[in-house]
Amino acid sequence: MALQAIIAVAQNQHQLALDQARKAVALNPQSDVAQIALSYAYQSQFKVEDALKAAQEATQLAPSNALAWARLSELQLSVGDRDAALQSAQKAQALNPHLGRIHTIKGFADLAENNIATGKAAFEQAIALDSSDPIARLGLGLAKIRQGQLEDGKGDLEIAVNLDPNNSILRSYLGKSFYELRNKDFAGKEFDIAKTMDGKDPTPWFYDAILKQTTNRPVEALHDMQKAIELNDNRGVYRSNLLLDKDKAARQAGLGRIYNSLGFDDVANRLAMKSLITDPSNYSAHRLLSDSYATKPRHEIARASEHLQSQLLQPLNYNPIQPSLAYSDLNIIKGIGPNETSFNEYNRLFERNGLRFTTTGVYGSNNTLGDEAALSGIVNKLSFSFGQLHYDTDGFRINNDLKHNIYNAFAQYEISPAVNVQAEYRHRETEHGDLQLRGNPEGIKPLFRRQLDQDTYRLGVKVTPAQHSDVLFSFIHANREEDQNGNSHSNVKSKSYDAESQYLFHNDNLNVVAGGGIYRAESDSNFTFPPKPPFLFQNFTVYSRTQYFGYLYSNYKLFNNLTITTGLSFDHYRDRDAKTDVVNANLNELNPKFGLLWKATDSLTFRAAGFKSVKSAIIANNMLQPTQIAGFNQFFDDTNGTVAWQYGVGMDTHFYKNIYAGVEAYKRDLRMPNVDLPSQKPREELYRVYFNWTPFNHWAFNSEFRFENYRGDENKNFLIDFPRYVETVYIPTEIRFFHPVGFFATLKGTYINQKAKLADQTADFNSSFYLVDAAVGYRFPKQYGLISFEAKNLFDTNFKYRDRDYQMNEERTPDFLPERMVFGRITLNF
Repeated sequence: MALQAIIAVAQNQHQLALDQARKAVALNPQSDVAQIALSYAYQSQFKVEDALKAAQEATQLAPSNALAWARLSELQLSVGDRDAALQSAQKAQALNPHLGRIHTIKGFADLAENNIATGKAAFEQAIALDSSDPIARLGLGLAKIRQGQLEDGKGDLEIAVNLDPNNSILRSYLGKSFYELRNKDFAGKEFDIAKTMDGKDPTPWFYDAILKQTTNRPVEALHDMQKAIELNDNRGVYRSNLLLDKDKAARQAGLGRIYNSLGFDDVANRLAMKSLITDPSNYSAHRLLSDSYATKPRHEIARASEHLQSQLLQPLNYNPIQPSLAYSDLNIIKGIGPNETSFNEYNRLFERNGLRFTTTGVYGSNNTLGDEAALSGIVNKLSFSFGQLHYDTDGFRINNDLKHNIYNAFAQYEISPAVNVQAEYRHRETEHGDLQLRGNPEGIKPLFRRQLDQDTYRLGVKVTPAQHSDVLFSFIHANREEDQNGNSHSNVKSKSYDAESQYLFHNDNLNVVAGGGIYRAESDSNFTFPPKPPFLFQNFTVYSRTQYFGYLYSNYKLFNNLTITTGLSFDHYRDRDAKTDVVNANLNELNPKFGLLWKATDSLTFRAAGFKSVKSAIIANNMLQPTQIAGFNQFFDDTNGTVAWQYGVGMDTHFYKNIYAGVEAYKRDLRMPNVDLPSQKPREELYRVYFNWTPFNHWAFNSEFRFENYRGDENKNFLIDFPRYVETVYIPTEIRFFHPVGFFATLKGTYINQKAKLADQTADFNSSFYLVDAAVGYRFPKQYGLISFEAKNLFDTNFKYRDRDYQMNEERTPDFLPERMVFGRITLNF
């Protein structure tokens, strides 16, 4: 009966397996063999705790049965209890050192503990005892690859496949090794064979999707990744339900990157959201959410915060730390500048000892020159990254120049599988003139100059105390000096401290994110008018800003198709003039959160949310608090201390496998503090419809309708920097082409209609214009990079436009250029 149960497990006959295993236990309750069979049967039905109990019962019934201890080690490893798994494997090895299977299990337990040399020795011992075991060869190959011996490791994987040529998993790993050796043809062949060997295994579809994405075949990659997600639950025989959930989150994150390459940013955003509902500790999903925010206006704080969360949660990896991604206000126009191409596109499927160098450069109109480079690597339990960014442009008009020099150094060390620590240092130097478009040609500030120098020091810790839990600690210290010149002069020197901790709990039906922290900043401000003596007015002020905050969020799967998000946060925010003891702002805000995600059908999802938030004055603009609820962003770049009530409803749909569409409405009621005047209470509304389509294997089509409505406070909104209202319609339409040879092209047209009533009513305007952008490029073979030539505002259209600077706390460039700009870009990856 026990043997029949194991056969049924291997054949995916889950209920039959459980029935047979229970009969085996009933026939002999004292049989350790029956309990082992029962553990496999339970695991095949995702009853992991029951499977673990059955394996533990087997070791109690037969404490000298080495195979029972090896089985227990397997299950402990599958649920993430790596220390216990290693202990059980060592117990099995001590009981019977002559069984190769036991050494194999011990080797995988050592690999999980990052004890690579010990694991390699265990696999070699297993092979010496049983040279026909393909799993031991797989382990040895993985150990060698982890040590940086890629070619040798690939050889062992080939031997494993020769020993068991019908094993889909083994062929998938061999395909991964060919991918790492930049041999796309051999990798693709192994993935294709693996698909035929086991039609229910999602693994080859997943890796083949990544291969196709990096070989300029994103539409085909999309179809493969969809298939991998569809097949995901078939692997229950081999993995626990928890690890299946993690697999699902990883596959969704991988699919999201493909969507980004197709221009399906909204779909990528929704996938990141769903991945985080499945597993809020998934660092890939946080990175995907960060990337999906990159094209959305005023999401800079959310993007930088999600990037920080991804860093804190990540294991040791090769991914370089791009200097540009930590900042929310670099003002490099989208589509122009080194940070448009993500280094994260060039993923490695095997993490291993070694170095990686990635760089990108751009040169174009208006003497625009930029480069960004990062050197990263892994040495056993240490990963590191060193990067720099330089960007310099004269701008499209007088005094529109911008210059950046940024450097960063990052290191991460795995003290144990449960404890990771990391440290980062960033240095920034920025200088620029007047960057804004105010809708009035007379509004140019020819004398305005701003210079910013900032040093940032960051420490992070991740602790995993239990299977379902993670704890994060983050400490950020920044020294910043900002100097502005124009009709007046101001100099502000600031020191800030940001300490935050967070607890994450995640299981099948409930996720909890709880945290809190403190932010403090001291600023010495010197203001003079005019900028040079003799001064008519001079003022020296010492500002003290303090913010205490705490939050609790939960995602509860009420039904399989309905998830409820609830939360509550508290913010105490105080802005005080330490010199005069005058309080400029004093807030104590309790902020409720609610969200709803209803998957009505396999292709139709509804979202709704209502919540309140407070804009922090954190200089680094990085935080651990969840940035979105049901797909709606919480944190915008508002004036410091702004309190916002926000409401949103949305619907997303997927027609067949090639068409995605959605609609959403979003409203924000704001209360903005003002030092000299009563608080401003503007209102913002956003209505969107998006449409994404892949009509053929080499083509993608994207379109959107977006209406933004800003309404100022009619009674108080008379400052020149605050319009009375601005209504803007955006209709972008885009076609993208990809060819397997490596060529790609994009043609995008955007219609804009804007009505603005400014504080200076003589400058009111109604403007309509159409802009065309284009790009052509070539992706180098073997993942070595790409080259492209691009044009913004191809037909050199001039226009009036009021940018969003009145809505934001930081200096920002406009979304569009009122003159043609052409440039070239090259990215290299080694």
